[in-house]
Amino acid sequence: MSSESGRLMGISRKLLVVALLAIIALAAFAAYQHFYGADRNVAAPGNHSGIAENPEDWPGAGRTPGAQSYSPLTDIDSASVSKLGLAWSYDLEPGNSVTAPVAVGGVIYTATGYSVVTALDVIS
Repeated sequence: MSSESGRLMGISRKLLVVALLAIIALAAFAAYQHFYGADRNVAAPGNHSGIAENPEDWPGAGRTPGAQSYSPLTDIDSASVSKLGLAWSYDLEPGNSVTAPVAVGGVIYTATGYSVVTALDVIS
């Protein structure tokens, strides 16, 4: 085999790998669109993906599967943000790492080291 045909064969293999990766990426994107719809805040019917139906809930890191970190609540705006302050706090034991908290139904859940889950009633 000549060096020219060997070089072409190497290029062909690289193109094949790139094409396969592109096909896999397109398939993953199509699956995402199928399960979550075009709008990442709206779940497909029957989909129990953890997307917050209640605007006051924050059921996962970033609130939506796309981790948009966007809240549809309107109580805090440019006129009221200066009035915010600390309402309450909760001390964790020293040396424990904490996961990103989630909030559902007025309860904040967090997990600390050693798999200890804490539920905090934010109303009381």
